[in-house]
Amino acid sequence: MKRLFLVVLSTLTAFCIAEAISRLLPWKPEPAIRIYDPKTGFRLRPGMSGTWVHENPGKFSINSFGFRDVEWRIPKEKEYRVAVLGDSFVEALQLDPEFTFPKIIEKHLGNIEMMNFGISGQGQVEELLTYRYDVRPFRPDMVIVCFFPGNDVIDNWRRSTPSRLFPIYVAPDANGVSVIPSPGAAQFAWIRRMMDWTQYHFSLARRVLDVRRELYFRKQEIFTEPGLWKGAFGNPDGAIPDFDKMWDLTEKLFLQLYRDTTMDIGDNRRFLVVCLTEGVQVHSDQRAAFMKKFPNLDPDYSQKRLETFCKTHGIPFLALSPDMIAFNKATGRLLHGFGGKGNGHFNQDGHRVAAEAISRRLKTILP
Repeated sequence: MKRLFLVVLSTLTAFCIAEAISRLLPWKPEPAIRIYDPKTGFRLRPGMSGTWVHENPGKFSINSFGFRDVEWRIPKEKEYRVAVLGDSFVEALQLDPEFTFPKIIEKHLGNIEMMNFGISGQGQVEELLTYRYDVRPFRPDMVIVCFFPGNDVIDNWRRSTPSRLFPIYVAPDANGVSVIPSPGAAQFAWIRRMMDWTQYHFSLARRVLDVRRELYFRKQEIFTEPGLWKGAFGNPDGAIPDFDKMWDLTEKLFLQLYRDTTMDIGDNRRFLVVCLTEGVQVHSDQRAAFMKKFPNLDPDYSQKRLETFCKTHGIPFLALSPDMIAFNKATGRLLHGFGGKGNGHFNQDGHRVAAEAISRRLKTILP
């Protein structure tokens, strides 16, 4: 018993010392901003606020619904309400809220309430769940779904098999997708909540997660930057198994989102797919270097494929790349990344150009 006591005491002491050192280090770990949600898989931690630490510092606050935006009310406060679904490009933690494209649009157009439902790590599976459980109660006049070519397709494919870590999985069907509960996920939920609690209260746990994420990226075959799926640029040699099945699932997810939202709103013009960009698409030097190194790949492959699908099914589509390419050529300034890196998330210029392009489309849709 004495030996056991000494082992436990020494372990706790070592942990406390390590935790104290972790909190004192100038390099801060990523804030534990996400929590498990039994319906949508995950959301942001309601009521949390702070400053983001990766890429570029941005102040953030999370409303009571679990999204990075001001506090919302069910009754509309402006003439139009537009819900924006997407991943970290929409969430945009790298900038203060007023510099993100939803808020720029809201400021410029005046009579539109732009609701930011973006959450880092979401693909169209999570966006479909977010729409059904979170967006619907607000009865928006329009829904915008932002597609990121770099990883949305592979993120969706991960949700095609059941996992106890996620509440549902999806399977394509004739008219969209079927949403199926994952066996054992409900019983496993308490472990997810315990993990969330640990990461929120202990800096050391967040550092371990950061290291794990970094090691994951280093194992990947990186074409342009960490976190991008190599299939984003096509599959000319057939090296990616199930490539067309992956794309079929993503296309069916957009079809399901289109049908859900237009059925609720009653107008098939009030849904818009916005294709975001990667740095290699819009920065002329990066694009030229990429094409020289990988002549059989296409930086615009994902955009072209999704645009073709949307046009075939009458789904409104907007690609941001033409505006961003024009801006880069005219000014020489980068639209992705911070500190001159040229890759990563939209910087302030990227959000401004995106806001201008989306605003022009909104003016043609909403009277």
